[in-house]
Amino acid sequence: MYVHWTLHVVCLTYNVKDDAIAATTHLSDILDNTCKQPTTGKSVSWRVHPRNFARNSPTRKHANGAETFSAGWYAQGHNVSLARLYILACNIYIRKNIIQRLTDQLLASCSLRDRENRDATTSWLADTTEYEIYMNMILFLVHPDLHRIGSTILERLRGLDETKDIASLWTSCFTGIAVISNRKTPSHTDSNGRPEWYNLLSVKGTNSRPARLEFKELGVKLVYGPGTVVGACGQVFEHSVEFWGEGDRICYARFMRDKVRERFGVDPGSWVKQDLYSASLSRTFCKDRNFVC
Repeated sequence: MYVHWTLHVVCLTYNVKDDAIAATTHLSDILDNTCKQPTTGKSVSWRVHPRNFARNSPTRKHANGAETFSAGWYAQGHNVSLARLYILACNIYIRKNIIQRLTDQLLASCSLRDRENRDATTSWLADTTEYEIYMNMILFLVHPDLHRIGSTILERLRGLDETKDIASLWTSCFTGIAVISNRKTPSHTDSNGRPEWYNLLSVKGTNSRPARLEFKELGVKLVYGPGTVVGACGQVFEHSVEFWGEGDRICYARFMRDKVRERFGVDPGSWVKQDLYSASLSRTFCKDRNFVC
């Protein structure tokens, strides 16, 4: 019998969490520029729509916004899907170079390549090194396969001419990190990863009343206050976070891109199962807690 684990919850030590809060101030201008009012006739993703961000308050010191950072992935339009290929094929006679291939070069995210952001993002990467090492350790404990996959990909990115400069500064085993400041999150599932992979979410801030992280299909609402780390199969279960009241709340959402794994031919690993830990646990412990050994 195998029992898949789709959810892990861990608590952070406060000194590491506080260092991450301070590091995020380097990104204030970048985050602030992502939160814009929609213009007439143009839609805005819920991820950066102003209605999903907290109102200004004396209890909040950090800029609102959400930005994604990656040491190496396919540039926008290069993550090929069948629908996109069909549309691009229809335009091939108009613009011969519009077709993107799975062999197109991997690049760091624009947020890291932008020369205007370089000082800020370099400082952020440096100041979150210890924090991300801590997150890598948690990932190794809760999903060893994903840790192996991410470590291998990062090593390969450090060997590519087009990504090595930024990848050498990147610490996380994950392909990307979304930095989310003072935003609620509508119910959604994630894409571009794999069902058996975890997203690793960590929260820090000054909000005295913790938010709630809800997994609707599971009927679970987790206390999601500062110092919480959650590993969850975000492609499988819808999840959401509502407003929390006063104070700053910053989330780092770490994720993997399966297309990047495919590019390097890395084995995708498997689900986390209880038997991963059973060899380290006594039979009495397993029996008392209905743990599969």
